[in-house]
Amino acid sequence: MEHANEESQIASSNDMLEPEIEGAALAVEFTNGILSRMGYQPVVTSRSIPPNDEDDSVSLWVDVQCPDAERLLDYRYEGLDALQLLVQTMWSHQTKSKVRLTIDLNGVKAEHQKRMTRMAERIAERVTAGGKPIALEPMLSGERRIIHMALRNHPTVFTESTGEGGSRRVVIRPKPAK
Repeated sequence: MEHANEESQIASSNDMLEPEIEGAALAVEFTNGILSRMGYQPVVTSRSIPPNDEDDSVSLWVDVQCPDAERLLDYRYEGLDALQLLVQTMWSHQTKSKVRLTIDLNGVKAEHQKRMTRMAERIAERVTAGGKPIALEPMLSGERRIIHMALRNHPTVFTESTGEGGSRRVVIRPKPAK
């Protein structure tokens, strides 16, 4: 894959955060290359996300700034999800890494994660106050993971996924009294 002509188009900020992920620059290069070939002029950076606890693992976050690529965000971010799948597949094949890779376009995934986390916390408060479980609407696996991660250390509730396929959902339940 060709290297970009201007260093300002590809930047890696992995050296700012620990732990550094080997091959992060390659993920940036793949992302930039695909989007450039699609006719966009992206600015692509990467950063490692440290694990939240011993049950979590480090992940790689690839930030893309490209205002003219809004088409990739149409209908539930299908274009962005396809880009992420393609880059993840190419990157993990090349690096042999099992690190989770997330591609965010113009900050929409980061904002979505914040909204999902706030929603999980509000529903946890309702479950705590009412003492009854609340089942959320069916979600994609990445969204379910956000809910599980947001509430994994919550003192009064726990989460579990139920259902199969497109009907899989998160249920937030009160923790049993000790």
